[in-house]
Amino acid sequence: MTRTFARRALLAAALAAALALAACGGGGGGTATPADEDPPAVSGRVGGGATARSDDGRLDVTSPTRTTAVDVTIRELRTPPAPPAGWKLLVPVYEIVGKDENGPLTKLDQPMGLKFSVPGDGIATVLYYDGAKWAVIESERDPAGNVTAAIDHLSPYTVGKPVTGAGSGGPTPAPPWTPTPRGAKSGPALGTPTVPPPTAPPGIAADAPTPLRPAATPTPRSPVATPGANVTVVTGSVSSQQAKAGLEQVAEKYKGRKVTVSGAQGYTAGAAIALPPSLESLLATAGGSLYYGIYSGVNEVATTVATSGSVSGTLSFFAEPKTSFPATADDALAQLRQLFPGASGAYAVTQSGTTGYIFTATTGAAAYVLGFVQYQSVPIAYLVAGTGTYSASVAASGR
Repeated sequence: MTRTFARRALLAAALAAALALAACGGGGGGTATPADEDPPAVSGRVGGGATARSDDGRLDVTSPTRTTAVDVTIRELRTPPAPPAGWKLLVPVYEIVGKDENGPLTKLDQPMGLKFSVPGDGIATVLYYDGAKWAVIESERDPAGNVTAAIDHLSPYTVGKPVTGAGSGGPTPAPPWTPTPRGAKSGPALGTPTVPPPTAPPGIAADAPTPLRPAATPTPRSPVATPGANVTVVTGSVSSQQAKAGLEQVAEKYKGRKVTVSGAQGYTAGAAIALPPSLESLLATAGGSLYYGIYSGVNEVATTVATSGSVSGTLSFFAEPKTSFPATADDALAQLRQLFPGASGAYAVTQSGTTGYIFTATTGAAAYVLGFVQYQSVPIAYLVAGTGTYSASVAASGR
């Protein structure tokens, strides 16, 4: 009896020891990661060429021109803000915080650079979250295919793209990012791509302006420019170098600064970012050799030149997807003027409301149409500019 009791006591002690060992991660050393633990934050010093890298290796915070050092911490957010309506995320959302010798930093006196490793080679841009909404930061693809951007403040950042219906143009699309399950280690592989369900379009303020034409129900409308019958569009094979040079010249004129255009080519059909049929038809009816390309990660530009004896003209088109739709006509026009400072003029409002905004101006031999339209939940800011023979048709299409 005494021997049996002793054996039972030994077995109980052995079982307790085994359970304690298992709770400590076994005999292999180290500690098991709790299932709900966030990825570790990574801290580093950025400045003088030094770079800090996220724990999963997808984000580098760089300092190409920065002379003073900043201590930064990069953390992947497990429960990030929802992406803007009509957009999908291609990488995780990373919160970046920093401090220098004077304490915590938000605004940077010298820019830093972000370099994201993003799958695929399609359109993509850096987004940042300001605490209330997402916004686009102008971005580029570097020769290695990374998405890069310069930043002047610290906040949550990610990379995304609009998910408007498939435009047939553009390079291979990137799969959307899906969050790593809690407790799983992030790694270079993004896993099986999944398309997030459609989201509702961004809300419009209750006091949004009413249409200027109360007799008619406002409908989404965008200009369609048709050159006169006496115009012959220059045709012929165009190299990508020629297309790139032509597009960058036009972009610099209307954006007011130098712009790098990628994927420059002759336009046939289907933009990289799907456009409303009315804007798509604008490109389709231009005729002849139409140059087309992407700038700042997700923005589209196209231009064509027409000649007929002494008559000549150009038709240029820009489309920039945004993350929010302006609440008022004044807000829309202010944003459009800032986006396209080269298209200056005294603008008249020809459509205003929750379906879209259209503004027209004629200056000398040029006519401009600025607008906002919401297509498949994505707000798109655009400019149509016409000179010569195209001027009259562009002016008429905006009315």
